[in-house]
Amino acid sequence: MKIFLTGATGFIGTKLVKRLLSDNHEVTCYVRNIEKARKKLGNRVELLSTNVFQNHIIKTLEGCDAVVNLAGEPIVKRWTKKNKKKIYDSRIDITKKISNAIESCKTPPKVLISSSAVGFYGNRGDETLIESSHKSSGWLSRLCNQWERSSYPSHPENLTSTRVVNLRTGIVLGDGGALKKMLLPFKMGLGGTLGNGNQWMPWIHIEDMVRIIIESINNENIYGPINCVAPAAVTNKHFTKILGKTLKRPTIFPVPSFILKIIFGEGACVLLDSQKVRPRKLTRHGFSWKFGSLYTALEDLLRK
Repeated sequence: MKIFLTGATGFIGTKLVKRLLSDNHEVTCYVRNIEKARKKLGNRVELLSTNVFQNHIIKTLEGCDAVVNLAGEPIVKRWTKKNKKKIYDSRIDITKKISNAIESCKTPPKVLISSSAVGFYGNRGDETLIESSHKSSGWLSRLCNQWERSSYPSHPENLTSTRVVNLRTGIVLGDGGALKKMLLPFKMGLGGTLGNGNQWMPWIHIEDMVRIIIESINNENIYGPINCVAPAAVTNKHFTKILGKTLKRPTIFPVPSFILKIIFGEGACVLLDSQKVRPRKLTRHGFSWKFGSLYTALEDLLRK
């Protein structure tokens, strides 16, 4: 297949590109910096600059079977007005651009796989959340809702034959991303819970995340939002305990909520909100997780 990819140089994107190439797919990556992307992704991918005109994107997409949209600024930072705009624009603008291009294609791609996040659900305590659960009222929830809506045609009467899948992703664990940031304090024996530790923390192994994207490309019965999380939900307290046990380090230094709020402001909700998310759709479609338990996931990642 020919696959068009945004966010290719990111944490998930680089892993996905490697998998797609190993499966002998043709990959075109939509990137801001051609030179840096070439060094990171190698010579087997085709690179398209984000500076090209829309008609060039349309022409490229007409020759593709699938589009995977993973672009987006990191969200764990202080949510200043400037940072909020960056987070918003990096998700909504590019998603609209890709969706509008697909809408203009004479022969559109068969599927658009577009990122979203479990932040869609907001802070929901111990409530079990599935794909049909309603959104919340916070800024992150509204952002995710607009992000998903941007992946569909701007004019409903112009619905294309392109199937749309929205990846509501939890914390992706791998040799990078969130886990890399957590490891240093834990290895120094300074790890601990965030806030009271009772918040549910949806997670997924990077390998299963890539497999879900591949499955979403290939399985025509998967569409709309899907929760990209492991089936074994854990609280932050349990996650901290398992990570400390795996590293053989104590976990006695909790980070109080007020400290996180001083550091991240409103953005602390990413670390403190509770989302007990279940992957209802993936389970019903028979998806099989390679790393269904947190212990096996961390054992795999930390011994590499």
